Amino acid sequence: MERLENGQCGTQIDLVILDKLDYFLFSPCDGALLSHFLIKLYECRNVVIITHISFSEWAQILVVTKMTNAILSRLTHRCPILEPSNDGYGI
Repeated sequence: MERLENGQCGTQIDLVILDKLDYFLFSPCDGALLSHFLIKLYECRNVVIITHISFSEWAQILVVTKMTNAILSRLTHRCPILEPSNDGYGI
């Protein structure tokens, strides 16, 4: 996902959806790769992340608190955050 001379990104993907991110425990190396991936996406793409945990619990999954804070700061900088008011039901 590199920027081209015209300022656009070099792929045809407009939206990336990461679902059930909270089902995994990331090693510090995995978290760093995810962080790099999300930062690249943030620059060029729309991202949807679906989890069942609050922001305060992300550090338990991504292990490194400083990196977790950086990811959350980047992701929440200019996006709407949708939180369901109940437990919801799967379809």
